[in-house]
Amino acid sequence: MNKKGKIEQEVKKTLEQFEKAEQLPPNPFFYSKLKALLDERRKQQNVFSVIFRPVLVISLVVINMGTALWFCSSGNGIYQIDTRQELLKILSGDLELSNQQINLFSNE
Repeated sequence: MNKKGKIEQEVKKTLEQFEKAEQLPPNPFFYSKLKALLDERRKQQNVFSVIFRPVLVISLVVINMGTALWFCSSGNGIYQIDTRQELLKILSGDLELSNQQINLFSNE
């Protein structure tokens, strides 16, 4: 038998051992330990949810309202541009474009 055949035979023996292996009984206290661990974590999460979540929600609402008030009172409205020339005029002022750069967009 060649080397490859021996390896395949050993692999088959190993896999058969997994199929024939008897199951070990679980630790009788496993469930109670797991339940105690989960209860402890749940108590820690309750402290977070009782104290920090309302504070976080209130602070986000205050920030959101402050941003909305600032935006509404800033006076920056939304412009509706009727023509391409008006758009180019506004953009050239905002972006400080030269006449040569403006002519690239105007197609004149």
